[in-house]
Amino acid sequence: MSAQPSLPPDAAHPPLAPTNTPQTAATPHPLLPSLLSTLTTKHALHPHPPFLQTLLNTHPPTTPLPRLTEFALTSILRSNITRTLSPPPSALLPCDISGPGLASRKVLGPVVCQVLRIEDVGRSRWEQVEALEARERGEGRRGWVVVRVGAEGEEEEGEGGGGIGGGGGGTAGAATAGGVRAEGGGGTWKLLLQDARGTNVWAITLKDVKGVDGAMGIGCKLLLKDVAVARGVVLLEPRSTVVLGGVIEEANRKWVEGRKEELKKAVGPGGAG
Repeated sequence: MSAQPSLPPDAAHPPLAPTNTPQTAATPHPLLPSLLSTLTTKHALHPHPPFLQTLLNTHPPTTPLPRLTEFALTSILRSNITRTLSPPPSALLPCDISGPGLASRKVLGPVVCQVLRIEDVGRSRWEQVEALEARERGEGRRGWVVVRVGAEGEEEEGEGGGGIGGGGGGTAGAATAGGVRAEGGGGTWKLLLQDARGTNVWAITLKDVKGVDGAMGIGCKLLLKDVAVARGVVLLEPRSTVVLGGVIEEANRKWVEGRKEELKKAVGPGGAG
């Protein structure tokens, strides 16, 4: 197994909205305690108070709490949680979770994790390379029909029904997220997850989980609750996994740019695998 990736130390956050009456750094925003409580109790998020205070510094004290909550949620989902969240031990992965010594265990959580890698286990690496190259040519595939993909992702049928690469249906947007399928139904997905402490663990879908697909970006946030772990691998099921969304733009861009070369190296000169 190659070295596990890490996210850039200064992951981008959304710009703070300007205001004519900013709060000073020395003056806590009056709604900070209420916002912390809302994010913790309703969303299972435990942001660093200084990080949250920084977000609030440009908002006047009269800003409604729902608006602040929405802004904070968006900011957290687009952030590197190893820098923005500080959950208690009960909301973190066990440090030894990846150890194969235990046949099975449960992580009660809830634990918020971010995605570091996305692997389409149900598709060969070479099929993923072909999908990326088709995307670069502006092509996709709907069933066995070649379609032209426009700048905004619209489909336009092309001539010929031979398709690109191997069998299997798909959509014109199927080469997003580094050459894996964007459609959510079917398939098995393997994800490298990371919690706020920086503990990494591999996870695999046992059943279809809404939102776990190739359309996910690197940095997408998942909420795990009462999740099973077998031989150091987290088993994702709908009952225990909720996709919160989000993306870390810089990390996702680097992933997409380097994905094709990584797949080609894994395939080798023979072009199989």
